[in-house]
Amino acid sequence: MEKENAVKVIIGRVKPDVNQTPSVSACVGLTPDLYANLRCSPYRSGVNPTNWQGVGPVQKPYGAPLRSGFTLIELLVVVLIIGILAAVALPQYQKAVEKSKGVQALLLLKSLTNAANAYYLANGAWPTQFDQLDVEAPGWTGTTKFYNNHVTDVRSNEDWSLELRNEPGWEGVGIGRISGKYIGTSFAVNWGSSATARNEIICAEQISKISQAGSYCSQLFRGVLNQTNSWRIYKLP
Repeated sequence: MEKENAVKVIIGRVKPDVNQTPSVSACVGLTPDLYANLRCSPYRSGVNPTNWQGVGPVQKPYGAPLRSGFTLIELLVVVLIIGILAAVALPQYQKAVEKSKGVQALLLLKSLTNAANAYYLANGAWPTQFDQLDVEAPGWTGTTKFYNNHVTDVRSNEDWSLELRNEPGWEGVGIGRISGKYIGTSFAVNWGSSATARNEIICAEQISKISQAGSYCSQLFRGVLNQTNSWRIYKLP
């Protein structure tokens, strides 16, 4: 009965009551024109008014959402928030990456120190070649030097240079950064007779290359400044 009344309203050009919402049953099965004129809501009837079969252009039903995207202001706010988060998080991420690389270098240095002491006990002399030590370092195939004086053997990769030194009284092993932001920093162990702290790992910053004191050894590894010459030497905890 409701559908028949609706059809009569349209055919007779009688203006429907705009304040009266038709029931769901009155909206189901209507043609697009009747659907629109009766102000049927697609959310009440369950009918998709944009998917009619066998009819021409479809009018947008009354009350259908007009907005389908974001405004320019909203997009600008999102971009601004992302920029702020990136500015805060990126430096911390870079420090975390550098510290991870430094930790790996320290682990290798500790292994080499233990192997060098074992070699000294067995042979009565300090090693001068890495092949004399029972430690493998895959990927260290380069020969780039970090510290040129009294170096007897060197292995390097894209980030670090690993060196054995035989300076009398200052024999030891060092690993220095040869690329990146912190080029000019190093870790070293001196096991010779002149070393004030034998077999202890120190962190060093070359002043000519690392202008901000403690930016590596102190901030990343909590080192305590011990002495300064052309290098800043830090004792590690």
